Amino acid sequence: MSAPERRRASQPPRRANEVDARREGKTADTGAQRSDREALSAAERRRASGLTRRANEVGARRGGKTAGKGAQRSDREALSAVRDLWRLLLGHAGRFRDRRLQDVATRTLRDDESHGSWIVPVLNGSLRVRRFVHGLVWLRLRRIRSRWAFRRWAAERRRAVEGRRAVEGRRATEGQRAVEGRRAVEGRRATEGQRAVDGNAAPRLTMSLLCPTRQRVGQVIQMVDSVRSTALAPDRVELLFYVDNDDPDLAAYQDLFQNRLTGRAKMVSGDPIGVPAAWNVLAEQCTGDLLMMANDDQRYVDYGWDARLDARVAELAEIHPDRLLCLYFDGGQYTGGGRDFPILTRRWYEALGYFTPTMFSQWEVETWVFDIADRFGRIFAVPGVFVEHLHYQDYKAPFDATYQRHRMTREKSFADHALFLRTVPEREAEVAKLRALIEDTDVDAFWFADYLAGEHERVAADVASLLERAGDSWAPITLFRDAAWTDEARRGHPVLVDVLSAVPDATLPDGSAVVAATLGAGCTATVPAEAGDGLRAFWAVLGSGRIDVDGAQVDLGEGHVAVVDAAGRADLHNPGDEPLVVVSFTVERSSAGVR
Repeated sequence: MSAPERRRASQPPRRANEVDARREGKTADTGAQRSDREALSAAERRRASGLTRRANEVGARRGGKTAGKGAQRSDREALSAVRDLWRLLLGHAGRFRDRRLQDVATRTLRDDESHGSWIVPVLNGSLRVRRFVHGLVWLRLRRIRSRWAFRRWAAERRRAVEGRRAVEGRRATEGQRAVEGRRAVEGRRATEGQRAVDGNAAPRLTMSLLCPTRQRVGQVIQMVDSVRSTALAPDRVELLFYVDNDDPDLAAYQDLFQNRLTGRAKMVSGDPIGVPAAWNVLAEQCTGDLLMMANDDQRYVDYGWDARLDARVAELAEIHPDRLLCLYFDGGQYTGGGRDFPILTRRWYEALGYFTPTMFSQWEVETWVFDIADRFGRIFAVPGVFVEHLHYQDYKAPFDATYQRHRMTREKSFADHALFLRTVPEREAEVAKLRALIEDTDVDAFWFADYLAGEHERVAADVASLLERAGDSWAPITLFRDAAWTDEARRGHPVLVDVLSAVPDATLPDGSAVVAATLGAGCTATVPAEAGDGLRAFWAVLGSGRIDVDGAQVDLGEGHVAVVDAAGRADLHNPGDEPLVVVSFTVERSSAGVR
């Protein structure tokens, strides 16, 4: 075999080997690719797992931040509640009780669900401790001391009255029969304080305490006990309570008044009409000479409060016989001229026709009453009588359901105050009603009114010469001054001098003056006001007219006397066709009630 043939024979196996080699290479390539793909898949899985892990970590971090914010918010609320409690506890010191403290209290009372809901129980616990210590130490000592103080007061008053009787006895003259009459009257007017010492007669005035109440059965029991245990004559004190017919404690109230409270204590139940209207309902049903505003959180402390009130009214009635009086107890508990819980005479109540105004929700009711009394000049303190008012704003009582009910309506208090500021004309109108009643009562109370009316005809001829002096203004001539009759009076009007000399009220007091004036037909003259606390008497000797004093009109018939407040400007009117001759003089208020 030749060499070319041998080369050709050897070529096919080489190609077969190459084919086999190529096939093995492809197989190796395929395995490598598969390995690459598996590696890639594992890497992708690892990346996906990492992404998932990172997502979980981010979510966890976000959840942690949310939980952290919630925890921070809870911490802030807890810290705010602690600050509020601390601020409220500081209120035990009076200097911290300001408007901001009231705002904190209001916010706390409205916070029933959050962290602040525990503040009120904690604060109330501190208030109960405070009240216990206050009652155990201060109030108990004051009650004991008040009994000794009452004995001294009654003895001093008895000596003063006896001394006044002795002075008036020495003054008695034939021309002072009125003073003798006063001595007899005062012998019958012994006050309850005197009677307590002397051990005789029954009290003169009856008193009605008017008290709306809600969900406070225990408070009512304590209030009644304090009133009766400190009154000298508790039988003359009438207690009336108004209870809403939807009160959750209505059954307990009914049991209290039916089975436990004896004496003059009465419950009136009706629709929830509000505190002012409830006071009026009680006033309509009471029988006392004095109507006293009351709350179930009052505690009467000083012994003999009823005797002191009785004596104070008797003193004021000598000055104001019309008995249009507004009083309040003052045992040093008020600072800066404050006052609370007005006491009105029945004459005052009947004159205005209501006890308290119903235009207000509750606030400003007492302010209305005291403002009218102040404008009228008839507001008086009863000194030496302390009545404790356990009000939460003064940190003297816990924040109970009734107080919380009021604080939740704080906006109404602002509305009441705004309404009060707008009602000045209405209060002035009420003052005018009271002033209109003064004239009739005062004239009836002065003994000389009937005496001068009886001497009218004899004096009329004596003053006829004054008709020539008729004018259109107040231009009086002086008849008596500096404790002596003028020459003109003695020479020209001897009968008038004789008649008025028998009226010591007109001539005996220091600074007394008697004048006469003639006002022309159809004219009006202004009589200027006088300083002091006296009264001015007008005697129409000839003719008739009318007097206007601060909006109140007083008729002045011929021969009759009218008595008005000398401190107010008086307008004298002569609506007739003939001149009006008037004799005028000032008298002391103490002359009233003497006959």
